[in-house]
Amino acid sequence: MISQTEEKSSANSHDHTSVGGLGDSFYEYLLKAWLMSDKTDTEARKTYDEAIEAIERHLIRKSNGGLTFIGEWKNGHLERKMGHLACFAGGMFALGADGSPDDKAGHYLQLGAEIAHTCHESYDRTETGSAITSSCIGLGNSLTPPAGQAGKPVPGYNVTVIDDDMQEVKPRTLGNIVVGLPLPPGAALSLWQNHDLFKELYFTKFPGYYDTMDAGYVDEEGFLYIMSRSDDVINVAGHRLSAGALEESVLQHPAVGDCAVVGLEDPLKGVVPLALCVLKNGVQKNKEEIVAEMVKLVRDTIGPVAAFKKVLFVRGLPKTRSGKIPRSSLANLVNGKPYKITPTIEDPGVFKDIESQLEKWLKPRGA
Repeated sequence: MISQTEEKSSANSHDHTSVGGLGDSFYEYLLKAWLMSDKTDTEARKTYDEAIEAIERHLIRKSNGGLTFIGEWKNGHLERKMGHLACFAGGMFALGADGSPDDKAGHYLQLGAEIAHTCHESYDRTETGSAITSSCIGLGNSLTPPAGQAGKPVPGYNVTVIDDDMQEVKPRTLGNIVVGLPLPPGAALSLWQNHDLFKELYFTKFPGYYDTMDAGYVDEEGFLYIMSRSDDVINVAGHRLSAGALEESVLQHPAVGDCAVVGLEDPLKGVVPLALCVLKNGVQKNKEEIVAEMVKLVRDTIGPVAAFKKVLFVRGLPKTRSGKIPRSSLANLVNGKPYKITPTIEDPGVFKDIESQLEKWLKPRGA
């Protein structure tokens, strides 16, 4: 299908070929169907393999700077469009390496890594219409930037990291990522039939800035690092901590298969991090030992300011069909507040299981 569309696109100026929102794409669901059938759904796997081969053949290219990107055919030309949803494709290609012929498995792992690397090299949002930061080689940016960075501001974007009082923070200090006004041409001007909401969402909290609602920091050289959404930041005794960074530290433990960190209300520190962890199958180690080792991991990677000591082991975490964890709902749950279960949650029963485990965990010993 992709092959035929590409051939026609050169002759028909109205053709448009893309793989859509790859994070929720048909191709990824084919792969999921194969995995969830215990790898017996050969038709789903065959269709996935054929689709991926066509995507790679016709839509994947390398930029002059050596970055691998997924393009879109428009009016007979391949546009170098790499939207934020396309970043899920890196994991999809890597996951699809399992079950691929030996001569292709390594290739798909490498392709997945290259796409993920491209996403790390730039930062954009739907509302801006183009990259906010990137590795602009022609403007003197480094050909070997530090790992994990999302580039430097693209000309036209005045990117700043500020605290909640609108003061610019020091390098490597977590804060709110904002863009000074005016925004360059191409950025969204409003929301359809709701301009008041547009102003409220993006320009009210920090007057004079566009609020990305993302949290991160810049280093001494001006490279930007995206850490999490602003509402995923946990304020522990005045220290702003990224829930994502805490999760990365916990997931370094070989016994932990999955993890979500949320803020648990605390009378002394205001909020302390609580890790909801799923252990890997077959783990026999004492849970108290595992917790002690996790605490040391977080202390070594983030520091004692994290005040990380609380871990709750659960059978699973609530996730949407695209793999996102509803942190706000989880935070409300652990703090005894009303929470919402959206229709996109794959296993709503996980919430009740967490509630049950939480009650046992909070119950005084001997009660």
